[in-house]
Amino acid sequence: MTNKNLSIRETIFQTLSKLEESKKIENEYKRDANIILNQQKLSKIDSFTDYFDFLHNNFQTPVYFSGILYPSVSHAYHAARSNDERTRRAILNAETFQSLGNIALRINDPIDWQEKKVKIMEQLVRDKFRRSKELQERLKLTEGREIMKKI
Repeated sequence: MTNKNLSIRETIFQTLSKLEESKKIENEYKRDANIILNQQKLSKIDSFTDYFDFLHNNFQTPVYFSGILYPSVSHAYHAARSNDERTRRAILNAETFQSLGNIALRINDPIDWQEKKVKIMEQLVRDKFRRSKELQERLKLTEGREIMKKI
C-alpha cells in the first residue's frame, strides 16, 4: 500500500471519527434538552392520570361527609349539594361516575352553595388524604409542584 492510499485511509478514518464524535455530542444535547423540558413539564401537575391519578376527585378512596363514608371526593361533593336523604343514598350507591353525574344533574344547588362550595371541597380533599397513609406518601412525592386542575 502506498503512502497516498494510507493518507486517504487516515483522512477517511479521521473524518468518520469526527462525524461519530459530532453525532455523540448532538445526542448529548438532545438528551440534555429532553431532561430540561421534562423538568419544566413536571414543575406543575395539571393532568391527574397515570401516577398522579390519585389527585383526581374521582379517585376511589373513602371520604367522610355528614356521617357517611362516600367512595370518592366526587360522591361526597355532590352529596353535600343535596339535603335529600334519598338523593344522598343514590349518590352513595352510584356504581359509575356516569350514574353519579346523572344524579348530580338533577340536584338543585342550595341557595348558599356558591359561598360554601370551595370550603366543602377543601374539607373533602383534606379528609381524603387524612384517611390514607399511601395517599399522603404519594402527595409528598409531588415535592412542592403546583397542582392545578384544567377546566
